[in-house]
Amino acid sequence: MDLYQERINVVDVQLKQYPSALAQEFNRTLEMLIQSNNSPDMKFGKNEQVIWAELVIEISKQAVRSWEAAAEFMKASPKVFPFLSFNDIIKWAETGKLICSKTPTLAASYFRSSPGSLPYLSPSQIEDWGQIGLSLYKGSWRSSAIATRFFEISPELLKTLSIPQLQRFIEFILIICEDSYDLANDCLTISSNVFSTLGDSRDYFIELIIKSSLRSTRDIKAIFENTNNYLPLIAKKQQLRLLQIALTLSDNNEFSVSGFIESSARSISKINSEHHSTLLDLSETAINIAPSSVSAFLNSAPIVLNRIEATQLREWFDEGIKLLSDNFDSGMAFFRLESNTSESVIENLSSAIEFPRIKEIIHLYCRALAGAEMTVESSERIAEKGIGWVSKERPTTEGTTVFLPPQTQHFSTKTENFEWLKVITTHQIGHLEFGSFEFQYDKPSTLLENMRPEMNSKNPSTLLQDGDMTTITSMQRFFDLFPERQLALDIFKTLEDGRVAKHISREYRGIVSAYNKAQREALKDRPNIETLPAREAIVEFLVRLSLYEKSNIKVPLEYIDSAKLIGGIANLIFAQFASVEDTAEATIRIYSILNQIINEEIPDEDWTDLDPDNVMDYQEPDDLDKVFPGSNSSEQSEDIFDATQDSEGTYASPQEVDFRGDFKPETVQLLSQLKMVQDKANQGDATPLTKEMLEQLLKENVEIETSEGEAKDNTSAFANNMMQEAGTPPPASDSQLPGTNIDAEDDGDSLESNEPETHLYDEWDFRADDYRPRWCIVRERVIAEGTEDFWHQTMEQNAMLVSEIRRQFELTAPQSFRKIRHLRDGEDFDFDSVIEAMIDRRLGINPTDHIYSRRNKTERDVAVLFLLDMSASTAEAIDEAKRMADQWDAPDDPADYLIWLRQRRSEPVARKSYKRIIDLEKESVILLTMALETLGDSYGFYGFSGYGRENVEFYTIKDLNESLNDRVRKRVDKIAPLHATRMGPAIRHSITKLETIEAKTKLLFLISDGRPQDRGYSREGVEKEYAVHDTRMALLEAKKKGINPFCLTVDKSGHDYLKTMMGDMGYEVLHEISELPRRLPYLYQKLTV
Repeated sequence: MDLYQERINVVDVQLKQYPSALAQEFNRTLEMLIQSNNSPDMKFGKNEQVIWAELVIEISKQAVRSWEAAAEFMKASPKVFPFLSFNDIIKWAETGKLICSKTPTLAASYFRSSPGSLPYLSPSQIEDWGQIGLSLYKGSWRSSAIATRFFEISPELLKTLSIPQLQRFIEFILIICEDSYDLANDCLTISSNVFSTLGDSRDYFIELIIKSSLRSTRDIKAIFENTNNYLPLIAKKQQLRLLQIALTLSDNNEFSVSGFIESSARSISKINSEHHSTLLDLSETAINIAPSSVSAFLNSAPIVLNRIEATQLREWFDEGIKLLSDNFDSGMAFFRLESNTSESVIENLSSAIEFPRIKEIIHLYCRALAGAEMTVESSERIAEKGIGWVSKERPTTEGTTVFLPPQTQHFSTKTENFEWLKVITTHQIGHLEFGSFEFQYDKPSTLLENMRPEMNSKNPSTLLQDGDMTTITSMQRFFDLFPERQLALDIFKTLEDGRVAKHISREYRGIVSAYNKAQREALKDRPNIETLPAREAIVEFLVRLSLYEKSNIKVPLEYIDSAKLIGGIANLIFAQFASVEDTAEATIRIYSILNQIINEEIPDEDWTDLDPDNVMDYQEPDDLDKVFPGSNSSEQSEDIFDATQDSEGTYASPQEVDFRGDFKPETVQLLSQLKMVQDKANQGDATPLTKEMLEQLLKENVEIETSEGEAKDNTSAFANNMMQEAGTPPPASDSQLPGTNIDAEDDGDSLESNEPETHLYDEWDFRADDYRPRWCIVRERVIAEGTEDFWHQTMEQNAMLVSEIRRQFELTAPQSFRKIRHLRDGEDFDFDSVIEAMIDRRLGINPTDHIYSRRNKTERDVAVLFLLDMSASTAEAIDEAKRMADQWDAPDDPADYLIWLRQRRSEPVARKSYKRIIDLEKESVILLTMALETLGDSYGFYGFSGYGRENVEFYTIKDLNESLNDRVRKRVDKIAPLHATRMGPAIRHSITKLETIEAKTKLLFLISDGRPQDRGYSREGVEKEYAVHDTRMALLEAKKKGINPFCLTVDKSGHDYLKTMMGDMGYEVLHEISELPRRLPYLYQKLTV
C-alpha cells in the first residue's frame, strides 16, 4: 500500500464517526476528482487529493454539526476547481473552516453558494467575501438566518456590486438588524433586483439608504420597493442624478425618500426624455434656494409642460425661484400650482386655450349663435358617462350640451387656438341649429325624390316589427335600410358635415375666415388617397369634397364616372339650402353606387385626376331604380342592393376630420327619445322603456365606442348608462343633502365644476400671499320645505317683540320727500341761506348765490344678504344646565362630531328638551323678516355648511329676488345643524349673489357661532390662522365691490379671532345668546339708517 492510499484510508476511518451519508459523499466526490485528473484543464494529482481529503476532516471537526458544512464543501468542490488554482482552493476551504468554527450552518451556506459566487470574485477577494458574510453573524439564530440569506443571494449581488460596495451595503444591513431582522431580510431579498437596475448610481443608492437608516428605518422598505418599481422608468444617467438629489434632500428629517423617488420618477417619465436633463438641472438649482421645493417642482412639471413649451419652462421656473427668495410659502404654492401667480405665468407663456378659463365666454358665444340657452362642458364629462363616447379630447354634442376639449393647442399662438376653438364650437352648434338631429324618416326631401317610402329595411328592428313606433328613432329606422351600416353612416356623416358647413358659411359670416382655415388645415392632414383601396378611395374623395377641396383629387380610373356622379349628388347637398332629409336621400344614392365598387387595391398607373369643379351637375334620372338599385321592393333590386361586393378587403371608415369632432346622429336621437319617453312616464302618459328594449336598439348601433379593454358587445352596460342619463336622479337621502365622505382625502389639485348649480372659487393662502385657483366648489340648492308651524309658534310667542320691532322700523322708513338746501337754483328760497347772504353783504363779503331749496323724493335703496352659519356646532344648547341635563356629549373632532350628530338625529325628537343656537337663528330670521317687509328693502336669507373644499353647501332660504310666501315660511322650519364652517367660499358666493342686484347700499350680514373651520381648511399646524385669513380676504373682496360686511357672532371668545378676521370692518360679539332675536333687528336698523 502506497502513502497516498494509506492517507486516504485514514480519512475513511475518521469519516466513520459521522453519518454514513458523509462517507458516501466523500467517495463519490473523490472518484470525480480522480477521473477529472485526466482532463487537461484539471491538475489535481494524488497529493492534491490527499490535501483535499484532509480538509474535509478538518472542516468536519470544527463543531457538533460541522459534517454538514463538510458535505457542502465536497459537493461544491468539483464545481469551483475549474476556475481556481489549488492554492486558491485551500484559501477558499480555510475561509469556510473559519466560518464553520463559528457556525456550521453558515459555513454550509457559504460552500453551497460558492459555485455561483466565485466566478465574480478574484482569488484575493474570496476571504473578504466570507468575512462579510461572517460579520452578519452575532451568535443568535436570527443573525445566523440573515448571514445565511446573504450567502444565498451572493451570486446575484456579486453580478452588480464590487467588494467595497458589498461591504458598504452590509454596513447598512447591520444598521437595520439593530432595529428589525425581518426588515433586514426583506432588504436583502429585494436588493439584487434593485442593484441590477441601478447601473452607475449604486454607490449613491447605498449612501442614501445608510443615511436614511441612521435617521429612521420606517421608510427603508418603501425606498427599496419604489427604487425597484419606479426608478427604471427613467434613463440610467438620470437615475444617478435623481439619487444625488435625493441624497442631498435627505438631510431634512421630514423628507420622505421613498415618496420622492416614486413621485419624481413617475413625473419625469411622463415627459419626453430629451427634457429630463433640463428638469434635473432646474431641480439642482432649486436645492440651493429651497430644497423642499424640488418635489413640488418635479411633480408639477408634467402638468406645466402640457401647457407650455419646454423652452419656456425655465422662465416659469425662474419666477417661482424669485418668489421662494422673497416668500417661502408663496414660492411653494407657486411650484405646487396652488397660486394664481403660477397660473398667470403659465397662462401668459402658454399658447394653449384651457376650457375652464374660457368656459363662460364660450357659453355666451353659444347662446349668441343659437339664440337660446346652451350648456357647454369639457369632453371629459361625456366620456365619463359611458354612453358611447370615449374621446376626452374631441368636440361633440349629445343634443343638449356642447362638449369641448379640456385644452386646445393646435397652433403656436393663443389667438389662432381661440379661433380654432370657436370653429369647433360653431360646428357643433351648427348640428343643433341646422337640424342634424331632427331627422324624420317620413318627412319628404325638398331637393331629391323620396326613395325612403319605397324601400324595405334590410335589418328591421324587433320593436318596429311589433308596431311600437314610440320606441324606435327615425335615425335607427333609416340606418336599418342598409346591410353595411358603417358605410351608410360614414356617407351620411360626411354629407351632413358638409351641409352644416355650408349653412355656417351663410349664417355666421364672422366665423367664415377661421372656418375656411380649419378646412384647409384638415385637407393637409388627409391620407394619401392612392394608398387606399377602391371603395375607401371614393369615400375619401367624398370627404375632400365636403371640405371644399379646390385642387384635383385622385380617383381610380375605373370608377371615375361613379366619382363624378357622387360628386354631383354631394354638391347638390352642399350648394343648396338642403335639409337633413335631403342628406338622407343623398346617402341612399351614394350608398347604392359605392355598394357596387369592389374594395380592391388599385395599381399605381390606374389613377387619374378629377377636378372638383368638373363633376357633373346632378339631375334626378327618370329611372331611379336602374341608376340606384334598391329603390323599390322588387326582389331583384333588393338582391342588388343587398349584394356584398367587398370581397377583396374589409371596408375601413375614413380618417376623422379633427375640427368636426364626434358626430353620432343615431345615438343622439336615441338619447333624446329616451328622455322624452321618461318625461311622459313621469307624468303617467307612457310606459318607460325597459332595459331589454333598449339593448335591442343598441345592438345594431355602430356609433357606440368602447374604451380600451372594454367588451364591444357589452350592450347591457351601455343600456344602464343611457337609462341613467335619460332618467331622473334619485332624491338625496339626508335632508336634501348630498352624501359626504368624511374620510375623503384632499388631493391638493384644482377642482372642476361640472354639475348644475355648482360654482368654483379661489381660496386665499395667507402664507403664500396668493390665491389657490379653483380651490372650492360651492353647491347651491334650495333648502327643503317643512311646515309653517315653527313660523307661527315664533310669531305667537314673540308677539310683543314683533310689535315693538315693527314700530321701530316704521320710524326708520323714509319720508316721501326730503328738502335739499343750499342750491343755486330751486323751487323756493332757502330761508337760512338768504339770511346768511344778507349778513355777508352787510359785512362787505361777496355773498353766495346758493340760496334756493328743492324737495326731492327719497327712496330707500338697500339690498341685504343674511348668511347663516348652519354648522354642526349650532346644535349646541344655549342653556348649559339643560345641556348637561340632556347629556350633551359631542366630541371635539369635526369628523367624530359629524358621526355623533347623525346618530343623534336618528334618535327620537322628544329627547331635545332645550333650545339650540340654530333655533335662535331661525327665530331671528322670522322676526327680522317681518321688520324688513315693513321697510321694503331687498333681502335674502341663505345658510351655509359643508365638509371639505369640494362640498361647500349653500342653501337658499329666501332668495334676494323672491317675495315672502308660504314656501319661504316652510323652508325656515328645515334650517338645521349640518357639517362644518368653510366661510370663505360661502362669502364669495354671497358676493356673486349681491352683484346681480341693483342697489345703492349693499350689506352682507354674517351670523355665526364660532370661528371658521373645516376639513383641510389649511396646512397642518396653521389651520385656525389659515381659515381666518381666507375669511378676512373674502370679506375684503366684498368691501372692494361696494358691499358692506358685518359679522355677528355668539361665540364669547370671538374677540380672539374677529380682530384679525374683520379688521376695520364691523362686528359684534353677543355675550348673551338669548338676545340674538332682539339684537339682530336693532343692528340692522343701525347699519342701514
